[in-house]
Amino acid sequence: MTRRVLTFGACLLASLVTAGAASFASDLEQCELVKGDAQQRFEACDRVRQGASYSQREHARALLQLARIVQWTQGGMERAIGYLDTAMVTDPTFAPAIIARAEWLVLYDKGHEAIALLRPALASSPRDIDLLVMTGRAYAKARLFDQALGSFAEALKIDPDHVNALFEAGLVHEMSGDIGRAAASYEKAGAKYDPFAVSVSGHGIEHPYFRAAEAYDQLGRTAKALALMTIVIDQAEGRRPPPLGAFERRAAYHETLGLNSEAVDDLTSALRFAMPHEHANLLLKRAILYEKGGKRAEAEADFDKAMRNGDLRTVLRLQVYLRNQGYEEIEINGVAGPDLLKSIAACLMAAPCKAGFGQPI
Repeated sequence: MTRRVLTFGACLLASLVTAGAASFASDLEQCELVKGDAQQRFEACDRVRQGASYSQREHARALLQLARIVQWTQGGMERAIGYLDTAMVTDPTFAPAIIARAEWLVLYDKGHEAIALLRPALASSPRDIDLLVMTGRAYAKARLFDQALGSFAEALKIDPDHVNALFEAGLVHEMSGDIGRAAASYEKAGAKYDPFAVSVSGHGIEHPYFRAAEAYDQLGRTAKALALMTIVIDQAEGRRPPPLGAFERRAAYHETLGLNSEAVDDLTSALRFAMPHEHANLLLKRAILYEKGGKRAEAEADFDKAMRNGDLRTVLRLQVYLRNQGYEEIEINGVAGPDLLKSIAACLMAAPCKAGFGQPI
């Protein structure tokens, strides 16, 4: 009986070892495992890159992954571009490498060069959505907005819910001044957006509802903006910090709608996630809201903290505003002290000064 148990245990151990060793069918599979360990992926990709038994397309695939692995490391941008250039020489028809290289051209503000790079690939594969979207982005960078929207429209004919095509179209509408269409495009993109998806390329987009909220606010539809920003915040709750500035923007929407208590709550939440250098501006905004609500002690406490922790720009902005309101004793020197706080308190007691001081910052 003991012998059989030992044999079974040995077999089980052997099967586990074998399973671990065979967890990847090939180096290329491990190389392309987006969520895998970066160092292990790099080594697997490099073995493929140097392996004589792999095809040109497989070499190009490995080079693409090497570019993605190193791109955000120190000095990695130039290395990434080098890998992509080699991938395109190795397999000139490999569209993902062409798209990735065009992305870097766009990021370096070389829209026309990106267009030239993408045109032959798009001519060969006119229904490749990723090529269409990247071409649209290149046209947008070159400020050829009609051509950009044309590329996104072609992509959306193939997939009407393509998030990136909708988002990028929204950006172009916004750049061209059509805020209404931008808002609608962002909103449609946001309905299909997965905030927890891992970007394969490493170049992700911000939550489309964030951009939609800002667009609707510009259109005077602040209640709509508030609803969309709330979705952005609620989706992140418990899983990751909300997008940078989400609570601060929602506080502004609440304030515009006269919901000052809710705005204070949002600024308090924003302070929990903010970097130290951002505290002064948030404290100043909250102090103004406290003052509006008649909470003088809380307002003075926040003003005091803001002035002690504020950067030069925050203090100078307040000093310039107070001087323009007739407070001649204020020196524009960037120094926060008791006299500045006293003048702020006086400003908030005077209706004209308070009216301008209390606008959303």
